[in-house]
Amino acid sequence: MKITRLAANRHVHTLGAVRIDFSNRHASESASYALMRTHAAALRLARREATVQTGGLFHIRAVASGRFAVGVTATTKAKAKILLALALAHLRRSER
Repeated sequence: MKITRLAANRHVHTLGAVRIDFSNRHASESASYALMRTHAAALRLARREATVQTGGLFHIRAVASGRFAVGVTATTKAKAKILLALALAHLRRSER
């Protein structure tokens, strides 16, 4: 597991972000959390991330939760769905 802190990005209007990469010799998956100024901005980024074309190399799922845009990448749609659920659960636990 590798955790990367990302600085604010003017291009996509993030205040900061964290990416967590999970990898082994067979696959690589990741979850990212981007803090935005507003919930509406988080929704826009999540929609933008969810529509990125990957050519079938991996699958992307993204949603907004409050001011956070949460996105995941995985090798299959099913794994992406599960990873997104886990990422959201982790975010909700950390907000307590």
